Parts: sequence; C-alpha cells; structure tokens
Amino acid sequence: MLGELGLNDSRAGEISDTLTCPGAYSCNLALTKSMNLGAALAETVRGYDDPLVRSLHINISGCPNSCGQHWIGDIGFYGNARKIDGREVPYYLMLLGGSQHEFGVAIQSLPARLAPVAVQRVLDHYKVNHQPGETFRAYVLRHRVEFFKQLTADLVKPPESDQEMYRDWGDDMDYSLKLGRGECAA
Repeated sequence: MLGELGLNDSRAGEISDTLTCPGAYSCNLALTKSMNLGAALAETVRGYDDPLVRSLHINISGCPNSCGQHWIGDIGFYGNARKIDGREVPYYLMLLGGSQHEFGVAIQSLPARLAPVAVQRVLDHYKVNHQPGETFRAYVLRHRVEFFKQLTADLVKPPESDQEMYRDWGDDMDYSLKLGRGECAA
C-alpha cells in the first residue's frame, strides 16, 4: 500500500534513512537546518552497497539538545555556528561510534556544507580498513579521535571563495544566527 502511494523507501532502516530533528524550521533553539543536512547526507551515502556501511545509522540534531539523538548514531552531528573572518558559518560537530548503549566520540566541528565530504571520507576509510567482525565503534576507537581529526582537518575552515560555505543546507542567503525563545532551558 505505501509503495502504491510512493511512500516506501527500499532502504528504510539503513544508513541513507537519516534520523533528524526538525531543526531551525520549527525549533527556536536550533542553530541549523538539520533536516536539510539529513537529506544531503542521505544522497551522499545512498551509493554505498557494502552491507556493513548500509547497516550504519546517521543521527542529526540542529543544536546540542539531542532531539535527533546525535550521541547514539554511528555517525552523529549537532548544529553549532562559528564566525570565520567576521562572517557567520553554520557548523556541525561530528561524532563517531555511538550506539544504543554508548555515546559517540566527538571528533570536531565542520562547516555544514562540508559534512557530506567528511562522512564520505570516514566511510571510504572504514570500507577498506575495518577488520573482520569489527563493529563501527571498535573501528573508531581503534583509530582514535586524532586520526579522524587529521582525516578531516582540511575541511575545518571553509574556503572564503566558496560562498556556499556561508549558507546552511537549503538556504540561498548567507547564514545568520537568529536565536529565538526556546521550548526548554537550553
């Protein structure tokens, strides 16, 4: 029935089925549009056919409050912002190796527009370098935070010449941090 309505997804429950909070679309606490990053990441990872990669989960929150459960995703992100050369830039803190039982390890903050590149680098390395029977968390812990920081180090500061870096996913205007009255005490 869902297929007849065009509402089914053959990869539900897999890595391209990202879990996000509504983000800045409806939450006054959110710093970023997490649903749009989720869509961009889903598109990025859809081409992976490795069953181990497809079994991973990506969770995204628009702020540190974890409505998108970023701490327990194999790959997690939560929105934040930075000023780079006087301009506001939407960022996400990348976490790796989370699960239902353990929080992911914080790696570093990356510009929103470069998060898909970071995910692709991590997954490409994982495909080639994981050990037989090794969970994603064990892979992350074996390689340690410093390795993943180095793997994504060139992504930390956006290139000034690329105006897209100063925009959140789905926006056609430069990012501007607008804080509203929140729903909780965060």
